[in-house]
Amino acid sequence: MIYLFITCLTELFAIYLKKQLHRNNQWPYNISIIFEATFISLLFLRLFNKYFNSKPVILGGLAFLLVIYCFEVKEHHFVLFKDTTHDLLNSTTNDSMSVLFSLYSLCYFYLLLKDKDYINFEFSANFWWVVGVFFYYFGSTTINLLRDRLTPDYYGFINTVLVVLVWITYGCWSYSFICRRWATKTLNS
Repeated sequence: MIYLFITCLTELFAIYLKKQLHRNNQWPYNISIIFEATFISLLFLRLFNKYFNSKPVILGGLAFLLVIYCFEVKEHHFVLFKDTTHDLLNSTTNDSMSVLFSLYSLCYFYLLLKDKDYINFEFSANFWWVVGVFFYYFGSTTINLLRDRLTPDYYGFINTVLVVLVWITYGCWSYSFICRRWATKTLNS
């Protein structure tokens, strides 16, 4: 809930900066990357701990992202309210995070395939949460790789695909929360 609240605040504040103040709105996203990386990594830590000691893997991934993030912040001089035409989004951190979370998702799917316990995917909150993560981060990685090869005519299409990926992600996460609620009700009954 805290992560979703931070995400909503970031989106609303970025819209306000862009539409009302006509300022660069990339710095709120650069700050929210910290929360995004931490939240998703901690959830993968919890999911992976069922199968192996994942603390070194997750902490190593977070340390890797932190190094890239610090390098980009130093490079951009963490511009806040300056109106600029330069791209100040921490793209390398974002791309690295997308690749890392795609790999975590694939690792989770592999662990599920090897798991001897029966898991009904229809009602598995963990499964649907990881599906949402995979769709968004794998899809956005693919789009980021293609973006430089496409002409500006396709930018509208790319943005539409990104919006669809966000809707798929939030749809999977919402279903995951519903599954978690069903499981909680069943345990309490």
